[in-house]
Amino acid sequence: MSEQSTSRLQELDALRGIAAVIVMLFHYTVQYQELFGQPNAPIHFPMGRFGVQLFFVISGFVIFLTLTRSSSLWDFVANRLSRLYPPYWASIALTFFVMSMIPLPGLNVTGSEALINLTMIQYWLQTPAVDGVYWTLAVELSFYCFVSGLHLVGLLKQVEKWVFVWLTLIFLVRWADLHGVHISPMIRTAAMLEHGHFFFAGVLFYLMKTEGFTLTRWLLLLACIVAAWFVRDVSHALALGVASLLFLAFITGRLRWIVVAPLVFLGDISYPLYLLHQNIGYAIISRMEKAGLTSEAWLIVPVIVALLLAIGVNRLVEKPARETLRRLWKGSALRRQLVAGRV
Repeated sequence: MSEQSTSRLQELDALRGIAAVIVMLFHYTVQYQELFGQPNAPIHFPMGRFGVQLFFVISGFVIFLTLTRSSSLWDFVANRLSRLYPPYWASIALTFFVMSMIPLPGLNVTGSEALINLTMIQYWLQTPAVDGVYWTLAVELSFYCFVSGLHLVGLLKQVEKWVFVWLTLIFLVRWADLHGVHISPMIRTAAMLEHGHFFFAGVLFYLMKTEGFTLTRWLLLLACIVAAWFVRDVSHALALGVASLLFLAFITGRLRWIVVAPLVFLGDISYPLYLLHQNIGYAIISRMEKAGLTSEAWLIVPVIVALLLAIGVNRLVEKPARETLRRLWKGSALRRQLVAGRV
């Protein structure tokens, strides 16, 4: 399925916009203070940390939808690459430049480390990320590999069985943790042991929307919420519970009220906004503090800068690069050979 047709789910665009904004507010009002000990933020928004989990549920729904409606696995991979990498590369360049001009303790990387970040697999190469938010990309890529693997071996239609297997694994690993048997963070990330239940919830909502409600799906969704509590804490379970209510409203046609132009617009730029806001915002806040600006400017200035940068990357890089790369892919000899199974 094309990105264009996927984007017609405007409720999800609005939810993306909400998720991006609340994550940004969390970083500017809570995490900046935790990192640098500055008490000047005019508000505190700790619940914004759960915007990431909302992103994961949305990804579970949209990625599974996209894969099931793609003409081939190779088209899915090409579409994902054209969607993810160009704005990501632009965001790396912008963030690295700003952080070179306004260095902050513990947040700067070297030029060689920035180049490794271009691969998007810096986590597995044990290289520091150009921006702290990039940790979620490793989790996203793990989910892409999971569903792509199911598609490759012809088991995508049996995804509910594999969600059950994965949830069982999550519970077993957590039980092992409680008994002193620990698994490395890299294995946890690759196997989605910390966040897989959020993606699986999104997959289940896609199945509910397209194939109907079944007892099995309800029980698996409940297991996902319990897993969020078992693996993390009650607040994560509540976050998934709230996300589930939103998605139930969405798949039953009761979330149209959320489709308003500002939120849909924020959803449209949510990917570069997410990639760009954190470290650049911290650098701006740091400079404002040194200049003695009032706390009222704390949020206004970095938010405006982040929005403008995100709009620029979206309009100048993300959309034109995606369209160009997909057009080139569709007409390429490599695509014809891959789809025909000759490569």
